[in-house]
Amino acid sequence: MKVAVIADDPLTADGTVSYLNGFDQVRAYCGAEAAERCQVVVALGGDLSPELLTSLRAAATLARPRRLPALLVVNQIELAQAEQAVHAGVVTVLWRQETSLEQVYEAVLRIQRPNSVQGNLIAQIRGIESRNRELALLRSGALSEREIQLLQLLSEGTPTTVVARVLGYSERSVKGFISDLKARLGLRGRVHAVAYAARHDLLARYRDLNCPPEEAAQFAASRAVTSR
Repeated sequence: MKVAVIADDPLTADGTVSYLNGFDQVRAYCGAEAAERCQVVVALGGDLSPELLTSLRAAATLARPRRLPALLVVNQIELAQAEQAVHAGVVTVLWRQETSLEQVYEAVLRIQRPNSVQGNLIAQIRGIESRNRELALLRSGALSEREIQLLQLLSEGTPTTVVARVLGYSERSVKGFISDLKARLGLRGRVHAVAYAARHDLLARYRDLNCPPEEAAQFAASRAVTSR
């Protein structure tokens, strides 16, 4: 499979091409001009900037009359840009902050599978908008409901893998949120997080978190281990 890689900086483009070329199934090339001989476009950027959008449109034009599916990996995108993205060939959007190159590779393979379900582009964009709003709240000093839940989970001694599933983030993102929260609130670790949550009346039993039963059991098990 041949892949054209577009990025808002040369280092990102070169790094992505180098990584993808490490797999036998993929041959990656830099630049929109490679789209004429490719089956997929991967576009990476901070946001869907006019420059990135122009490159996507150029790739789509070069591929005509074929429709060239594009994978967009960005930190920021607005719902108002959905129509522009679709017209430029975008079929899937990933949040760059929690997307590894391995996940980019896996997404490229999914795009080429005949029966693959790419998901709702509008829902993907709304998800990115929501997560960026939560990040903005975290950085502004206000605690969102999800951040309060994160503190509750930390106070229960919940493993990071379970926290990620409950909150709907990757483990890497959860670790980043914990680091940001600790830095902003001056927390030294999980024990200090328990004290902070108790002092601000944020503690809640795991049974109040509306989690699936198996995850509630994991919470209970983790508490038993940490209390020994």
